[in-house]
Amino acid sequence: MSAIVAGTGAGAAALPAWASSPESLDAQMLLAYVCGGKICKEKNMVVLAPEEDGVTDKQIAVLFAIAFVAFFAALDIIKKLADGVNPVRKERKGNITPLVKRIIENGY
Repeated sequence: MSAIVAGTGAGAAALPAWASSPESLDAQMLLAYVCGGKICKEKNMVVLAPEEDGVTDKQIAVLFAIAFVAFFAALDIIKKLADGVNPVRKERKGNITPLVKRIIENGY
């Protein structure tokens, strides 16, 4: 058990030694590596800007408007499903818990 812990500790201690060299970077570290400086110029590593601008503020505003309307439509559907197909309106002046109803029925 202690050998596993020691091996893990030794591996973690050696991690920065090989992680700093750009030759041995794996895919995740290559994505996180900020390109710039002497090494990137020597190896001709460049970061290309995306061709598309992405989404604009107007597109996001339209998205929020559609989501707002869809949210209230979903709430309306939920209310209609909770009431049922033919909702029956019960005329009650208040709600009574089952315990209070049983007490009233027993005459206490």
